[in-house]
Amino acid sequence: MDKTWEVPGGFLGFSARFARTGVQMYDGSEIDPDGIYKDAAGDRKFKPGTLYPVDRPAEEVFKPSAMASFIAKPLTNDHPADGVTIDDWNAKTKGVIGEVLRDGEFARLSGLMTDKGLIADYRAGKKDLSGGYEANLVVRDGVNPAGESYVAQQTNIDGNHVAFVKHGRAGNTRVTDAAPCSPAPQSFLYSLQTEKPVKTMLIDGLTVDVSNADTAIATINTILAARDAANGKVAGLETQV
Repeated sequence: MDKTWEVPGGFLGFSARFARTGVQMYDGSEIDPDGIYKDAAGDRKFKPGTLYPVDRPAEEVFKPSAMASFIAKPLTNDHPADGVTIDDWNAKTKGVIGEVLRDGEFARLSGLMTDKGLIADYRAGKKDLSGGYEANLVVRDGVNPAGESYVAQQTNIDGNHVAFVKHGRAGNTRVTDAAPCSPAPQSFLYSLQTEKPVKTMLIDGLTVDVSNADTAIATINTILAARDAANGKVAGLETQV
């Protein structure tokens, strides 16, 4: 059961699924915006206006580095054209992401809306979630374990933000008020480059070698402990009131 809850100060907390594994349909302009890939005739392989099946393997979606890359990242109102960086964080950030967990074939997050405009849009019906991230795109035909055909796969997912949008893609990733989730999206920012491992990532201001599982887990636990401590203080204040 996903839900939202009021937080002192006027903020709005929430928990919801935001991404899933398996094949999803993407426009050719999303897969290859620069027309790098060509077909046998020398034309664009992935044509704008045509949808193509792209696979998101479970081992990539739930890779520890991929899951951790969304922790403490910004919550936005629609997808920023160029993602979010330190130079425009204040202008684009409307909330923050907390923990990220696996929930069956989905990834689930908790978050906090900290912007009046976003909260108003949410209450007016803007409840779908969509992840914004970079990923290596491996162009290859195949069939995944579920029997779904694809023309490309995502690997090395690196979260940048999560957006509230009007219509989503991932299915069953809507934020609801104490009710089960229902349909939503999965947008992404592709980094079209040769497939290679993501060696490090920035989590809560710390550069972590994610090839070392113990280090990555320790850092994630530090973030979650800080969050839990903050929640404990809020609970204490509520008790005093």
